[in-house]
Amino acid sequence: MDLKAQYEAVARAECPIYTFLGISIVSIENGIYRSKIPLSVNTQNHVNILHAGPIWMAVAYLGRLVALHNLSNYKYQPVVAGVTIKFLRSVTSDITAEEMFPDKDAKLMRE
Repeated sequence: MDLKAQYEAVARAECPIYTFLGISIVSIENGIYRSKIPLSVNTQNHVNILHAGPIWMAVAYLGRLVALHNLSNYKYQPVVAGVTIKFLRSVTSDITAEEMFPDKDAKLMRE
């Protein structure tokens, strides 16, 4: 099992709604973390656009992904303290969320 599949399995076991939403990992390389959520019957709202909840969860998922990839001691876990989403237009397709978390920040987190 590759590292992306391993992380997806851990996150889905810890939070089963990720399986329901179909969230997946696109990237964990070079301090760039990307997750993807498809537009589907499980993620759309009553007007067939991506619901705001899955959009937020794509971002929250990245926080868990950063922790999985950079921490070996799970005594302390970072959590998302806040997210601001500015909706510019309706989402009518899959989305990809991206977080940049360079090695220097990962080192500080581990310390």
